[in-house]
Amino acid sequence: MIHPLSHAAPRLAWGEKAAFGRFFHFSYAEIRMRTIVYIDGHNLFYLLLKKTPFKWLDLNRLFSRVIRPIEPASKIARTKYFTASILGSLANDPGAEQRQARYHRALKAVGGIEIIKGFHAKSITTGILVDHPPNTTSRQRHRVQVMEEKQTDVSIALHMYRDAACCACDLMVLCSNEVVATEMYL
Repeated sequence: MIHPLSHAAPRLAWGEKAAFGRFFHFSYAEIRMRTIVYIDGHNLFYLLLKKTPFKWLDLNRLFSRVIRPIEPASKIARTKYFTASILGSLANDPGAEQRQARYHRALKAVGGIEIIKGFHAKSITTGILVDHPPNTTSRQRHRVQVMEEKQTDVSIALHMYRDAACCACDLMVLCSNEVVATEMYL
C-alpha cells in the first residue's frame, strides 16, 4: 500500500475527482467554531459602561460583532456572565440593587446567557482619603470600609478550565479588565 502523501502515490489529472469525493462533500462554510464568551460583569460595568448611555447591551450580539471579523467561523454557543449581587445596604445609590436585578432578568430572558454569581465581602482597612476633611492633612491615614467582589476571577478560571477539559468549545473569549487575568490566561 502506498501512503497518499508519498511521492509514489498516483497523481490525479486536472478535473479528475478522487474516489472519496463521490461520497463526501466538504464545505468550509458549514464548519463553525463553538465559542464561549466569559464576561467579568463587574469590570464590564464599572470600567466601561457606568458613565455611558450603553448599559442595556445585547451581549451576544455585541460579542458576535466583535469576534466575527477576527474569526469568521465562530458561533457563540454560550455566554457566561460572572458578577456579584449589589448589597443594597452598602450601595451609594438606593436603586442600584433593583436595576441590577432587572438587568439580570433581561439577560436571562434573551437566552444563551448564564449568570454565575459570586459575592461581596466588606472589610475595614486604613487608607488615604481622596477628599479629606479640611482639618486633616492630605497624607493622613484613616480607617475605611472596603467592598471587594469575591469568587468572580476564580469562577471564570474554573469555568474556562472545565469547558476546555470537556471540549465544550473550540474558541474562548474573555472580557475582563483584570491585569492578573491577562497574565493568567496568556
